This record gives sequence, structure tokens and C-alpha cells, in this order.
Amino acid sequence: MRIGLISDTHIPTAAKELWPQVYDAFRGVDLIMHAGDLMVPEVIDWLAEVAPVMAVWGNGDFRGWQRTVPPEDPRLSEAKVLTVGDLRIGLVHDLPLPEHPPLRTLDGQMHHYFRGPVDVIV
Repeated sequence: MRIGLISDTHIPTAAKELWPQVYDAFRGVDLIMHAGDLMVPEVIDWLAEVAPVMAVWGNGDFRGWQRTVPPEDPRLSEAKVLTVGDLRIGLVHDLPLPEHPPLRTLDGQMHHYFRGPVDVIV
């Protein structure tokens, strides 16, 4: 399985639409993972023209920013897990490092975001 990774597209602040190089880079992938800060939900639609998309919210998509991505968009959530064979891949925009163990640990963060351990965190 070939997976394309992208994050922080910040459309329309960074550009009015996705750059042509994005489409070229993702040609032939089986899945595109977007790790948040889409800023507009159309980014998912544009990427879906190339391959299926798995996407999560970024801090720029909600919480005090000018929200343009509806919170009820069923294509987005705080975190997602992709299982490929025995491999579990966690997708999240930000995984805060534990500052105050034992209150926050890496195991605790993985349980919070991914409901258990993952092999790869994007």
C-alpha cells in the first residue's frame, strides 16, 4: 500500500487551491492522509480526486480560529487509526509530549487519541 502524507495546507491563506505538485506527488497512491489544518473542507474533495482521503482536524480548523471547516463534517475527527495488516498507523495533528509524567505519558496519549498503542504516529 502506498500512502501519501500531507498537512497544514492552510487553504486559502497559503494559496487559493492545492498546488499542482500535490497532485503529481500523489499520483498512484492508494490513500492520502491529511494531518490537519485544511482550513476549508474542499481540500478533502480535491484530494479525493486522486485517492481516498483520511483526514483529521488541525488547530487551525477550530478553537478560536476563524472556523471554515464545519465541526460536524463526518470526514474529520480529532484522530484516526489505519490498520494495514498487523500495522496500526495513528493520524493526529498534534500529539503533545508529556510535560508532567506520570499525569501524561506517551502510553496515555496513545490511549486518548488512538484507543491503544499504534506502531506509527503521523
